[in-house]
Amino acid sequence: MEKGINWKIAAAVVICLAIALPALAQGPGGRFGQRAMAQSSSGKVNHLAGLERALQAAGAPALTSDQETSLSSLITGFVRPTPSSTTASARTTYNSAILAGDATGGGVIPTIASGMETNTSARLTAEASFGASVVNILGTGTGSAVDLLVKKFGTDRTVGLIMSLVGGPGAGFRMGAGSMQGQMLRRPSR
Repeated sequence: MEKGINWKIAAAVVICLAIALPALAQGPGGRFGQRAMAQSSSGKVNHLAGLERALQAAGAPALTSDQETSLSSLITGFVRPTPSSTTASARTTYNSAILAGDATGGGVIPTIASGMETNTSARLTAEASFGASVVNILGTGTGSAVDLLVKKFGTDRTVGLIMSLVGGPGAGFRMGAGSMQGQMLRRPSR
């Protein structure tokens, strides 16, 4: 066995540390040190914590107790559509066909594609209904909470924040420019 440093292993360790340390330094909740769904002192998860911080950052009024109750009920009642049993069965057949070396996927590709289309349509409809309900609870018009959020964060990030309430696109919403989502939304300067 050779004495000395295995440089390949040392380089791999350095790369892993370079990737992991910045995330660890920010803590479990990212830049602001809090999770989007923070726990209250009573131990209950506060699904509205990210929205409350965003409202504060946008200069919007805090949520009223009626708004909190309405939003909590909406979040609790949200049901994300799931694939049909036919699509799930076709997916199992497809996976087995691939493992058997069948490049046609067992002939169930059209069934899976149709099921995915149906499920995507149902999911988008449910999310749009949820998002519109949140907007109606927060209020619309000039100077409303939604208006202030859009002015502060833009349309895409505001919708992402709303969808993050049910774990949709934007889940883990972070307000800081150093956030991963913020980095993805900005175009690189040339």
